[in-house]
Amino acid sequence: MLIVTSNAVPDPATLGETDGWAEPHVLVVLPGSGWTRAELRATQASATVIEYLQRPAGTIRVMQDVLDAMRQTVRQPAGPILFLDTAPAGDMSIASQAALAAADAHGIHADLDRDGRLSRLLLGEMVATSPLLPQLVQHLVRRGVDDARLVQALRTPFLQAPA
Repeated sequence: MLIVTSNAVPDPATLGETDGWAEPHVLVVLPGSGWTRAELRATQASATVIEYLQRPAGTIRVMQDVLDAMRQTVRQPAGPILFLDTAPAGDMSIASQAALAAADAHGIHADLDRDGRLSRLLLGEMVATSPLLPQLVQHLVRRGVDDARLVQALRTPFLQAPA
């Protein structure tokens, strides 16, 4: 599953840069994005659109909302999950992230920006499809963890990968 925010694709014309990731795609539209109703409707043909009227309380809340929406409307994750809150270019390109995910099914790769917000979270297939993930995300939402604690909490239960 690919989850991109309107920060990662501020211009609907750049949404094509997210091609190359296996379905499903989710666009998280943040307040003040500038996306028009017509652009959002057009995007719904190729992606699930989740629009926030107020800034969500951290990436953990976005993750819970996306997982809940996908479970109710589409399907459970069947492969890796990539969350991007930064432009998919260079090392963050979709092709680079897809290659990393394919090489590390048990991996948890994350980058925080200078403000401590998650700009990238890549969960390998074994982590993304774990039945533990939704319960862990719900627990972390109740605890109100910030993005740094989210990454730490995700890494803890998934530290032991098969040899």
